[in-house]
Amino acid sequence: MDIIKDNYQVDDGKIIYRRANMYDNFIEIAELIYKSDPYIYPYWFDDDIRSGVRALSEMVATEGTIFYFQNCYVAFDKESNQIVGVICAIDKTVDLNYNYDALQDIDEKYNYTIGSYIFDLIDQVEKDNFMSLLAICVNEAYRNRHIATSMLGNFIRQMEAVGYKEFQTEVLLHNLRGKNLCHSLGFKEMNIFMGFDGNNPPQTEVVTFLRKENYSLADFR
Repeated sequence: MDIIKDNYQVDDGKIIYRRANMYDNFIEIAELIYKSDPYIYPYWFDDDIRSGVRALSEMVATEGTIFYFQNCYVAFDKESNQIVGVICAIDKTVDLNYNYDALQDIDEKYNYTIGSYIFDLIDQVEKDNFMSLLAICVNEAYRNRHIATSMLGNFIRQMEAVGYKEFQTEVLLHNLRGKNLCHSLGFKEMNIFMGFDGNNPPQTEVVTFLRKENYSLADFR
C-alpha cells in the first residue's frame, strides 16, 4: 500500500495533489493542521499559533506520530511553490508508536485533548481497508476555488481504486463549508457527539461522516 500511496499524484495544471515528502515545507503543513481545528490546537497551545505550529511541525517530522509527513497528502501550488492544502489520513498500516503509559504522566491539557483520542483512533483503524481522515484544510487565500473538493475527491478516488472501502472524518456541526464538502463527495452523517471547545466538559457539537465504496462519487472536477 505504501508504494501506491507514494505514487499518488494528480496534476490539474495549477495544483498538484500528492503525498507529502521529506523535502516539503513542514511549517506550511503544520500551519494547515493547526487551522483545521479552531478549538483543540488554540487550547492546547494557549492561542500561541507560533508555538503550536512549531510543535506540530515536529510531529510532521517524527515517524510514529499521527501527523507524520507520510500520513499527509497535500495540494501544492506550482506557481507559488507552496503547500496550500492538506489531508492527514491514518489506516491500519500506520505504526503509531506513542508511549501510551506516559500519557498518564504528562501535562493534563495534552492528556485531556489527545490521550483518549489516540486510543479511539487505534481501535478505528484496525479495520481492513479503512481510513480515518484526521485533518482537512485549505489555505484561506485559496478557498472558493474548489481546491478542497478536488484534493479530497481525487484522494478518495485513487484510494478506492487500490482497495480502500471506508473513509471516516469529523466536522464541527456549524462548519457548513466542511459539511457541504463531505456531502458533495458521498459522505453520510452518522452521528453527532459533543466535541471539544476548550471547556471541561466539552460543549462543541461534532458530526461524524462516513463514506463507503458503494456511495456515488460525483464528477467533482
